[in-house]
Amino acid sequence: MKETTASIRKELRKHGFTGSVTQGRGTASSWIHIRGSGEYGGFTEKELEILRAFGETPGGNSCPIPYEDQPLLLARLQRREPDPEDVRHAEAIRESRMWD
Repeated sequence: MKETTASIRKELRKHGFTGSVTQGRGTASSWIHIRGSGEYGGFTEKELEILRAFGETPGGNSCPIPYEDQPLLLARLQRREPDPEDVRHAEAIRESRMWD
């Protein structure tokens, strides 16, 4: 998981993102948390533009990325097609959450 967080951070930096990209703690350790570099941790306009360009929908001052979506985000950042198995896995997780 740390490798994925580092890879996403690196790719976002390549695209000009200046905010924070960290791995969650405790029960949220499988999530990645993206935060802005603006006032009170909010996103700057450029950071919002970058995140939206790659299909993310940040809210307020954070953009959490669940475990199943991380390989898909990394593929988008690297401008490549995601692994079909990663896509199936993410869809299965989302489907299972619909009934929670």
